This record gives sequence, structure tokens and C-alpha cells, in this order.
Amino acid sequence: RITGLRTIISSMRTSPGATARRLLSHLIREGPTHRADLSRGLGVSRTTVTNLAAELTEASVLVPLDRDGPVAAATSPDRPQLKQQLGISARRGVLVSVVCRMTSTAIVVGTLDGRLLGSSGQDCPRDQTGHERMRRAGVLLDELLTGCEVEPTEVLRLHLAVNTQCDRESGEVIAEQAAGPWR
Repeated sequence: RITGLRTIISSMRTSPGATARRLLSHLIREGPTHRADLSRGLGVSRTTVTNLAAELTEASVLVPLDRDGPVAAATSPDRPQLKQQLGISARRGVLVSVVCRMTSTAIVVGTLDGRLLGSSGQDCPRDQTGHERMRRAGVLLDELLTGCEVEPTEVLRLHLAVNTQCDRESGEVIAEQAAGPWR
């Protein structure tokens, strides 16, 4: 979460003040929320939050969200809709998780504030090699990022989980027999 906040701050033209950093940290920690909830959570006035939100929206750090999902809503710059939730823009980076099970691969893409942008999966033959599974997962990830309108360079972190037995301390595969296609 700290890395996400540092990434946002480093990409801004000017360094945000302490309240703006607290606002971004709150959104990363708690997820998208309304301006009134941000005001209460941060202990600042609604006017302060509205002004910060306008500034951060103009800088493409925040996006107003539709009520039904992660899609950014169109607003007029003259009069923002105050009843909308605010979230961190996917342009500030996304997180990816790839989970390879015995007979399937699942991939999800999400924002820094926890919104799911998209998911995809595919069935895989049990005897498929780890190299082939990774190649196919890469193709699936490229397709998913394209569908989410996210550039590969916007992936901040990628989590990869494979179906095998590993030592919890070292991360090493315990036995080649247990590793199956991943040895």
C-alpha cells in the first residue's frame, strides 16, 4: 500500500500536501468512498475534500465512479456530482494476480484501491508443462489488459501462484514429484 502511494505521488507534477497524501492513503486502505465519508474519515471539512478531489481528479489521480461498478463516470468540470464515489485512477497503476491450479489458470486485474477491473481464466490439460502454462497465461494477461484498457507498463505488481508444494520460509519446491509440471 505504501508503494502504491509512492507511485502516485512520484507521478504527480507537484507534490501533494499532507491532507492529499492522507486522502490517497485512505482510498488505498479502505477502497473507493464518497466525499462525505472521506471528510469524516480524515477529520477535515467537506469543502477541503471537495477541493482536493477536484485537484486530484484534474491531475488524473482520482476518478468519479458509477454507482454500479468500476467504470469512471462522466462529470462536468463546472459542477462535479458530489454523490459519486471517488477512486484511484487505473492510470496510476494496477495490480495483477495469476493463479495456476492443476487444471486451470485464473487472472485478475485490480486498481490500487481494490476495484476489480477484469478477470479471465482458461482450462489447462493436467499434463501441460509449466513453460507452456506460463506462455498461455502471458497471452491471456495481454488480452485481459487490452480489454481493461490498461497498458502493460501500468502493471505495478504481479502476484503469481502455482500449484505445487513449497517451503514456507525459503520458497523452494519441496520435492520434484510434488512440483509436477513446475519442476
